[in-house]
Amino acid sequence: MQIESHNPYAEVVVTASEVGSPQIEPMHAGMVRQVKVIGILLIAQALLELLQGGAMIALSFFIEFVFTLPDAEGRRPAMPAESLHFLQNLYLVIGIFSLVAAVLRFIAAMGCFLFRQRTWIIVSLFVGLISAFSGLCGLTSVGLCIYGLIVMLNPGVARAFQMVSQGRPVKEVKQLANGM
Repeated sequence: MQIESHNPYAEVVVTASEVGSPQIEPMHAGMVRQVKVIGILLIAQALLELLQGGAMIALSFFIEFVFTLPDAEGRRPAMPAESLHFLQNLYLVIGIFSLVAAVLRFIAAMGCFLFRQRTWIIVSLFVGLISAFSGLCGLTSVGLCIYGLIVMLNPGVARAFQMVSQGRPVKEVKQLANGM
């Protein structure tokens, strides 16, 4: 027979049925459901960055042609070769970094759907800020980073990722988050 005590310093007795079923606290369950949203937004941002990176790389190859076209009177603009090469290299570097960020975002999105690689998801959110320097995907990249960090650093989300890494099925973790 076990006597219940209201003493906060008393030893806590845990039954065998409680050991195998860790729960996600109800206050964090909503954040666990947001992981899928983060995955979808990562894919959308990656697609934008792929377009941006491809355009920047293509522009780096065509910029010399564009800036050396004659005007309506047949004159060629006087742009120093150093400036032209600087612009080519700048567009090429921005394009390559955007493509790298896009690939990292795709990998992170798959991690969101599978509740794996939480650290890589956080890294991809920070690396994705590189696209903010291009000006094209900057606002969405910063917004996704802030929202993603709020979700990914939540204790309930960390617990959900930990549960999956310990062998729990993703479906079961999602059901725990839904309160079923």
